[in-house]
Amino acid sequence: MDKENKESLNNKHLPMYGVGPLYVWVCILVTVVAVVLDRKGLLSSGGVEYTPVRNITFIVAIMFLFWILGIIFIIFGAAIWYAAVKIKHVDEYIMHNKLATTGIYAYVRNPVYSGISIMLTGVDLLTENYWMLILPVFYWAFLTILMIFTEEKWLKKMYGEPYVRYCKRVNRCIPSFWKHHDRYTNKQGEEFDEEPEAKPEEE
Repeated sequence: MDKENKESLNNKHLPMYGVGPLYVWVCILVTVVAVVLDRKGLLSSGGVEYTPVRNITFIVAIMFLFWILGIIFIIFGAAIWYAAVKIKHVDEYIMHNKLATTGIYAYVRNPVYSGISIMLTGVDLLTENYWMLILPVFYWAFLTILMIFTEEKWLKKMYGEPYVRYCKRVNRCIPSFWKHHDRYTNKQGEEFDEEPEAKPEEE
């Protein structure tokens, strides 16, 4: 490979926002439409108040649970988004052509998108409507399809085997905090916090 081609490859990086705007705005639009339909009573059949168990204490408890979980999801999603954007400074990784695999990225491969979908799931829960629980499935499926056919293809071509190994360790959408991914062992058996920096493969 000649010098110009090497420099061109090393200068490549993902678009700053990737497919983020498409994913975020579609999910927000779908959520807003669903919330409006719920407020207008068009999804009333899924309301918690119509729970088959006709016990007022039980129904109130379910409503309370929906609200508590909704608030937790919103805070949790915001924390994940903040950890990726403000703490990990993912934009700097993109601009400097580095593969982020530590910090929040050691627990979920797409924390910015996951954080948004988790926050929206919290909004869904606050409606106290069972039909709204379909939307988190949509968020997950849409993100999965979008990543497989866009950014993941590009990253595999860009980083090769290091990225493939990273994908095998870390979930695409759902944070896996029950596993500790961000420590690695070198040949001497010593642990270190960051995986060796993945650089673009030369073709």
